[in-house]
Amino acid sequence: MQLTASETALLLAELYWRAGQGWRPDAWHQALTDFLGCHPEARGAASDLWRTELELTGQDLGEPGDWLDFYFYAAVPVEWEAVLGERRHSKK
Repeated sequence: MQLTASETALLLAELYWRAGQGWRPDAWHQALTDFLGCHPEARGAASDLWRTELELTGQDLGEPGDWLDFYFYAAVPVEWEAVLGERRHSKK
């Protein structure tokens, strides 16, 4: 998956809206968590764009920011210990 910062911000907004409606995470959510987890610079750029859009449209930043920082990744469980263990072994 390769997305521009604008495309990523739009997808984040869509996934946030879906989460607010009670929709369960889908393949797009999984793919985006994987992509952003591997590309923190893309996450930062998309987050900045999304927050700017929220500010310009007079929306609250708190709840969407919390969702992105905590619930976005928590909705798609990852075996972090397995990931960290693999990274530790590969550095030796």
